Amino acid sequence: MPWLDPYLLALVDTWYRAIPRARPSPEQLAAVRIISHRGERSARVPENTFAAFDALPGKVWGLECDVRFSRDGVPMVFHDPDLARIYGCDQRLCDLDAAELRQRFPFTPTLAELAQRYAGRIHLMLEFKAEARPQSERRLQAVREALAALRPGQDYHLMSLDCTSLDWLGQGFPSSSLVAIARSNVEQMSHYALHRNCAGLAGHFALLRARHAQPHIARGQWVGLGFPASRNALRFAVQQGASHIFTNQALTLQSLLAQENNASKA
Repeated sequence: MPWLDPYLLALVDTWYRAIPRARPSPEQLAAVRIISHRGERSARVPENTFAAFDALPGKVWGLECDVRFSRDGVPMVFHDPDLARIYGCDQRLCDLDAAELRQRFPFTPTLAELAQRYAGRIHLMLEFKAEARPQSERRLQAVREALAALRPGQDYHLMSLDCTSLDWLGQGFPSSSLVAIARSNVEQMSHYALHRNCAGLAGHFALLRARHAQPHIARGQWVGLGFPASRNALRFAVQQGASHIFTNQALTLQSLLAQENNASKA
């Protein structure tokens, strides 16, 4: 999902938190799926690691994580182009072979390890980043092999902010397993998702509104929104048409959703 400064996210949610919202309908709430954004990380638990992921299966519906390629073409679970923010190393991930990455930074999983560990336990939302080096058939085959035991669209979806990356993924996977992600370019990515028959469209709840969501819902596509962090923000996102909610506080938001579901049935 699109990266936004955490202070900006907090400011946006503070605004929406303060505005009372009516509870969505029982049908809307029952359709909501909570998706953890990079896992339950903290100052001691890095994002996109098994330590951040292991608390989630059986508690939330989905897990979003990021995929980049090592120098030798192995798909790795990592967000940033370089290793500075997470590991304090100024090298780029794409400049290191997978074996060296695993030796120096053993908490960084491969995509194959991720798929094997969580197969059938949690739905995987895999965001592919635009890469410095051109994508290739060899890399696409590596992704197919890593996910071979899973079912596209049922066990996982493949996402990107980048149309070129989505086109590349579409050469090896059905369009019904692809999700377009919008930043501020909601109209562009909405057009792409509709015309390429993607599974859905994702974006930020303050930018992707009901008027954008409705054409997708009418076509049988789903809409995913991030990153509400309060009851009123969650209600607002669901009222815009979102059935998939991406969040940095997945367990907390799952609890809020359970409360909303229970109250709607009372």
